[in-house]
Amino acid sequence: MRNTRRWAANVNATGRLSTFEIPDEDWLDQNRKDIPKLLAPLIRESMRRSRFCMVLMRKMRDLLIGESHPVLASSARQPPDSVVTNAIARTLGESYGPRLLLVYTPAVAVDGSQDAPSEGEKDLLSACRAENVRCLSLRPAMVHGRDAEQRISNGFHNTLPGMGHLNAYGHKILAESIWKVVRQIPADLAR
Repeated sequence: MRNTRRWAANVNATGRLSTFEIPDEDWLDQNRKDIPKLLAPLIRESMRRSRFCMVLMRKMRDLLIGESHPVLASSARQPPDSVVTNAIARTLGESYGPRLLLVYTPAVAVDGSQDAPSEGEKDLLSACRAENVRCLSLRPAMVHGRDAEQRISNGFHNTLPGMGHLNAYGHKILAESIWKVVRQIPADLAR
């Protein structure tokens, strides 16, 4: 097996993401039986290239496996999700500048039970406002499509209506929403 470098990230005292290398005996190698063999190198490479991906993988690992890597567990207690969200928005804003657009795709239930924004959505939109990062939620367009046009944006013939990945109508909403923002970007920023 090829020797690779692995990284993790914490939110430092200034609210920025700080990265550090983790040893080869990280959770990916220890739990290889739980991860398809072809997926492990992709995850490792994504974590190496993206601080955002590192934070997401750490959150997913904590949620799914319920364990923390010893190096990560030894650091101070985990900051609240809103602090991490702010750090991610700040880091992405600094990395990509005014060309960045984040799009939040919510779960919108067929019965209207998920029409109110979640805490995660509120945190993301608030963090983006605070960091001057363009961000939009598809919730209004998805709810409008469901209520006015009787069309759901998630789900397929083999899933529950309104659940799962965006379907063709959901992708249409996504594309139209992005286009409304992108066409307003000045030409000098579009390059």
